Amino acid sequence: MEWLISCRQLLNKWLQWFVLLIAGMLVGIFLNTLTHSTSVYAVDAEWSGHDLTYSNEKYTRVSDDNKDQAV
Repeated sequence: MEWLISCRQLLNKWLQWFVLLIAGMLVGIFLNTLTHSTSVYAVDAEWSGHDLTYSNEKYTRVSDDNKDQAV
């Protein structure tokens, strides 16, 4: 009976380390994805000053200052 208890404790120890290893790997993969992701660009988009032109539509960046002036 003591042998069964000692084996169970050993199994719990290994299981604890395995779960910690898997959790650490998942955190590492998540952080790696966040820090090393590449930017995505539209193929036909073109910048001209502060304006972006895409599919013959012109998009202008709006800052908080411009919003206050418009209101």
